[in-house]
Amino acid sequence: MGFLGQAALHRATLARAQQRAGDPRAAASYQRAIGDAVASGDGRLAATARLNLARFRRSTGDVAAATALLEENERWYASAGGGDFALLTYCILAAVRDDSAKLEAALKEAHATGNIEVQVHALDALARLAATQGHLESARSLLNEADKLAPQIVHLLDESDRLDGNEARQRLG
Repeated sequence: MGFLGQAALHRATLARAQQRAGDPRAAASYQRAIGDAVASGDGRLAATARLNLARFRRSTGDVAAATALLEENERWYASAGGGDFALLTYCILAAVRDDSAKLEAALKEAHATGNIEVQVHALDALARLAATQGHLESARSLLNEADKLAPQIVHLLDESDRLDGNEARQRLG
């Protein structure tokens, strides 16, 4: 990877730790990690940092910036032939766009591939959409399913990462 690649990896790791700690400096750390990854030619690391920056931006209410980052990732994964976090990018972009058909497709693929992180995100987003539409029993069922899976991936996903699930819970009271 070289020095710049290693620096990008360390910055991305720092940014995720900052994000998990609620530190607003995470955004700047992600930006530096993306810049270093691009400069070193590591498109996959840049895509991972963009995904996490998009999740951070979404958590702060900057949905437009999150959407732009996710769309950039979607284009990158399409040109690279897929890869790590392509499905997660697809799922979170579908959640941002309130696209239940794409969320169902992401959930189906995540079930087939055993991708629990995507399953939790898709279930949470579908629960939020169901709660928004007044389908409270469906929302509760989807949240319960996500809640059963989430403990398996606490090393990847904090409760604060579950934006859609948290919003669904608020709507359910």
